[in-house]
Amino acid sequence: MKAYDGESELTPAYLKDAISFYYYKEDTSTKDKKKQDDPEKVNVKFKAEMAKKNKGITITPTKELEEGETYYIGINSRSFRFDIEEKTAKKKPELAALNNAALQEQTIKFTVGYVLPEIEFSPDPDKTKSISSTSDFDVEFNQPVFTNDLKKLTEKYVKEGVTLTADGNAVEFTVKNITTKESSSNPEDDYSEFTVVPKTALPEDSEVVLTVAANKFFNKSKKASDAASAKYSVSLTTPVLSGLSATAESGKIVANFSANLDGTAYVAFTDGNDTMSASEVKSKGTSGKVSTGSGTITIRNAAIKPGENYSLYAILVAGSKTSEVVKGSVTAEKDTAYITGVTLTGLEEIATGDPASLDATVEDNMEIELDTALYSATSGVKVQITVPETAVKVTYSEAAGSSKYRANADGLVSSIVLSPADLTPGTTKTIYISAAGSKKITKEYTLRIRVL
Repeated sequence: MKAYDGESELTPAYLKDAISFYYYKEDTSTKDKKKQDDPEKVNVKFKAEMAKKNKGITITPTKELEEGETYYIGINSRSFRFDIEEKTAKKKPELAALNNAALQEQTIKFTVGYVLPEIEFSPDPDKTKSISSTSDFDVEFNQPVFTNDLKKLTEKYVKEGVTLTADGNAVEFTVKNITTKESSSNPEDDYSEFTVVPKTALPEDSEVVLTVAANKFFNKSKKASDAASAKYSVSLTTPVLSGLSATAESGKIVANFSANLDGTAYVAFTDGNDTMSASEVKSKGTSGKVSTGSGTITIRNAAIKPGENYSLYAILVAGSKTSEVVKGSVTAEKDTAYITGVTLTGLEEIATGDPASLDATVEDNMEIELDTALYSATSGVKVQITVPETAVKVTYSEAAGSSKYRANADGLVSSIVLSPADLTPGTTKTIYISAAGSKKITKEYTLRIRVL
C-alpha cells in the first residue's frame, strides 16, 4: 500500500487525514423528529501507523471506547493505491493487475460489547478452604461498581446484596473499607472493594458461605455483575504460637514468632524469671493482629534498659481459644551512645611533660572545680572526653542547640581546648556534650566548670 499520489510518506499525519473514525450521537432529550432522525456525527480521536511492510494500518483510539456504542471506520477516497511487490506478483499473477490501482472508499462498523464486573474473594476459596472463626472476608470487583442508580456504595446498600451464613444460618456482619478507585488514565487499575466482618466469631467446624447477589452492583454502563459465592470450612484447631525469639535495645523489644491461625498475639516481658499466666500476658502484654505464618510485635517501654536480661511471655488468641503460654528471653543490646570519662588537663603542664589532671565522675550533670593550680594566664585547659568505641560521635557546645565546638570520636578520645579568656575566675563555664551512638540513640550530658 502506498499514498494515492505515489510520493507522499505514509506518516501518522497522512493516515489521520485518510481515515475517518466516528459514531452517531442521538439527542434523546429533543422532541423534534427531524433531529431524532438525523443524529450528530461525532469524530473519535485516534492514532494511526502503518504495519510492517505497509501491508496494513493499526488504529488506536486515544480514549477508551464506550460499551454498547456502534463505531464506524472509513477509508477516504483518493487516499491509497495498491503497491504489489514484484516478488509477490510473480508468485500470485492475479495480484499483478491490482498494482497501482486506487483503493476504493469503504466503511466498516462495529459495536463495543459490554464487560460485566467480575468478583474475587479473599481468602481465595480455591486455595483456602479452611479458615479461623475470626476471619474477615474481602470482596473485590475488577472495575468500579455502584448502586442501581449509579451512586456510591454505602454499608446499607452492600448489606442488601450480600449474605453470610454458617451451616445455613444467617450470620450478622458489618461492612467496612468500602473503596472505589476510578482512573481515566489507566482503567485496568480501577476497582471497587469492601470487607465483610462477622459481628461474632464464626462457629467452629461449620460451613460458611458468602454470597453476592446478581443485579445489585452496577458498572458505569449500568451492567450488573452476576451472582457469586465462596464456601469455607471453619477450622477446629487450637491456636499455637511457636518459635518465639526477640531482639532488644534501649526502650524497645521486637518479638518474632509463628502463628498457626489468624488471630491476636500478645507479648509481655518481666525483668525477672517469674512465670505469667495467659490472662496476665493478655492484660499486661502488647497485642497485634497476626495472620497464619510469621508475626512480629514491637514492645516500647522506657523501662527496657541496655545490657539487662528480660523474660518474654507470648500467647495467641483465635476466636474463643487461647494458646499455651510460650516463654523466651532476650538481652537488650548496650547503647554505644555514652561517654566513659571526662578529664581536665592544663596545657602548660602538658607542655612541660608533668600534667596535673582533674577527673569528673561521669553522670548526666557533672561539675569540676578548677583553680589556678591547673592553668595560667597564658595557658588554657584541655577537656578530654573518652568514649567506648569509635562508632560514637561526640558534639560539644557552649549553649544548648549550638555547635561552636564539634568533633568526632577519632579512636577512643575526643577533646576541646579552652583558652584563658574562656576561664574567668569566679564564673562557671558550661559545656553541653552530646554522644550519638550507632543505633541512632543520643545521650546528653552537662559539664559545669567552676573557675575559682
